[in-house]
Amino acid sequence: MKQKGFTLVELLTVLAIIALLIAILLPVIISARKRAQIAPCISNLKQIHSAWSLYREDHQDQWAKDLKALITQANKSIFRCPLDQYGGLSRRQSDAASTAVSYYYMNTNPQFRQALSENDPNHGIIVCILHGEIKKEAALKMGFPYASVGTEGQVLRLRLDGSVQNIPIPIACFDNQSPGYMAGRPEWYLMTDVRPCPKPWCPHAEVPCPE
Repeated sequence: MKQKGFTLVELLTVLAIIALLIAILLPVIISARKRAQIAPCISNLKQIHSAWSLYREDHQDQWAKDLKALITQANKSIFRCPLDQYGGLSRRQSDAASTAVSYYYMNTNPQFRQALSENDPNHGIIVCILHGEIKKEAALKMGFPYASVGTEGQVLRLRLDGSVQNIPIPIACFDNQSPGYMAGRPEWYLMTDVRPCPKPWCPHAEVPCPE
């Protein structure tokens, strides 16, 4: 008996079903992959905190000027998040250290650090923003200081005591006293949950973001 083959309509139907399944499953797979990369990133941050603490012990409790100063205390690989596909998201730190650095070290301006300490005794010192939602791929490729605008949502925040927070930090909008508004995530927002952000670190008032 002659075997019947698939018709063109049947083949197209099967292909359409496969494409639909891929469209449904792909975001789930990507999300699962990002969640799986949180644990090694937290491990990196905790090891960096150990190197940071050793540096302070060796330098009369002084803060490291940048992450480059910590690389002699630790393996270079811990300074790169598993999700960093940009050759070192933190361009300034990467250039200074001559190696890929994914993490953002807090502003070492003494006034900024003092204001943070007064408002939050256990504030953040280093953050990873790559576990959030990517909004502007171009901004991430440009690196500092635009990367915090290119993402929103989840941030891994390494704090003074060595603990790591996994917290959502949305994009905020600020009145720039002219037509329009400014949007982003100020460094203050990345390093602490204390609100509102004081001047001069957030010189403009926060306003609702347009929908």
